[in-house]
Amino acid sequence: MERLIHCRKCGKLMKRELVDGWKAKIVCSCGFSEFQVLYGSTRSLAPVLGKTKVSRVKDSKNDLKLQYEQSLSEREKEELNIIREVLSLLTSGEKGAYFINLLLDRIYERMNAKTTSFYLLESGNLILKYGRGIKEEFINKLSLKIGEGITGIAAEEKEIVIIEDISVDKRSKKIEGMDEETLKAMVAIPLLYESHLLGVLNLKVSNRQSFHNDEIVFLTIMANLLTLAIHLQEKIN
Repeated sequence: MERLIHCRKCGKLMKRELVDGWKAKIVCSCGFSEFQVLYGSTRSLAPVLGKTKVSRVKDSKNDLKLQYEQSLSEREKEELNIIREVLSLLTSGEKGAYFINLLLDRIYERMNAKTTSFYLLESGNLILKYGRGIKEEFINKLSLKIGEGITGIAAEEKEIVIIEDISVDKRSKKIEGMDEETLKAMVAIPLLYESHLLGVLNLKVSNRQSFHNDEIVFLTIMANLLTLAIHLQEKIN
């Protein structure tokens, strides 16, 4: 049976458009879209969803629960596919700029993020080394102290920090030119290798106040892969 997929932005039922034998584009009438890797029998069924009529379920609570479980399953499949891709790249020996940029790109795309960034700990400060959705002028120039802003707090406490609305969080550091008025929620994950801080991985999104548990697990695994890559790169250098 073909799974129904609901938009992560507005909750409406999305339509599946087959791209090739391995990938489909999921499109919502609100304009949001994302790609999905097709698994097994799903490949042959991919075009069917657009022609399928959705029957109404009388019990709205059960309906919502079913919708959530279906959406969760699809998200987890996509997240697992991304993790496999990044892990495969890492085990092939790639751990430099290409690896980091691809990892940030995959998080950016999967989470429908406004920005993703990586701060590296250098001489006691956190230096913005890579970013997606961030102006080039800030790369290698923006520096934060340990404990400064949400990023610095995650580094200082060595704990994941999740903010539902950074616009009202007094700990958030305002940086001129960063277009922070378009940002809403944030996740900052410290990169720790054997309790030693290497940096911080950040994600910021708009029009959203919370994250699902599977998304936090996904981000944590991606942060762990980035941590390993940075550690291996430092050993080489």
